[in-house]
Amino acid sequence: MKQIDRDAIRDWDAFTDGIRKATPLDPDMSAADIQRHRKWLEDHPIEWIQFFFKEYTEYPFAKFHVRVILRLIHQEEWYEVLSWSRELAKSTVCMFAVMYLVLTGRKRNILLISSNKDNAERLLAPYRGNLEANQRIIAYYGKQQSFGNWAEDEFITKGRVAFRALGAGQSPVAAAMKPYGPMYC
Repeated sequence: MKQIDRDAIRDWDAFTDGIRKATPLDPDMSAADIQRHRKWLEDHPIEWIQFFFKEYTEYPFAKFHVRVILRLIHQEEWYEVLSWSRELAKSTVCMFAVMYLVLTGRKRNILLISSNKDNAERLLAPYRGNLEANQRIIAYYGKQQSFGNWAEDEFITKGRVAFRALGAGQSPVAAAMKPYGPMYC
C-alpha cells in the first residue's frame, strides 16, 4: 500500500471517529422510546436535523435556511438553485434535506454533481461518513453501510438508496436511469 493510501485511510478513520463521538446515544432509551422519538422527529424536520447532525448545527438556523429546508422536503420533485454567497452552508443545508428524504424513505437515487469528479466526491464524503458512523442514524434507522457497494464515488445503502458523485464530462443520464428517480443537489 502506498503512503498516500495509508494517509487517506487514516484521515477517513479520523473523520468517521469524529462523527461517532459527536453523535452519542442516550443509553436509557428503549427500542419503543427510539421509535416514538423517531416519529416525532420525522414530523419536525428542523429538530430532526438538529438531533442527527448536532456537530453541524451548533447555532440556530437562519430563517432563509429553514425556508429552503422545508421547501426541499415538502415538494415531491423540486429543483432549486441556491444563489447564496460562499460559506452560507449551501452544501450542508442540501445534505440535511437529502438525508432527511433518504432516511424517511422518500428518495432512492442521489446524484451529487460538480465541476469535476474530485469535487463531487468531496461533497459526497459527509453523506457517506454520516451513513457509516453517525450513531444516532444507526440506532434510529439501522446500519446503512452495505459491503461491496461502498466507494468514494458511488455507494448503495442497505436500504437500496444509491448515492453517486459525477463531474464534468460524465453522463448523469445513465446514473439517473436507475430506479426511483434522482435527487439533484
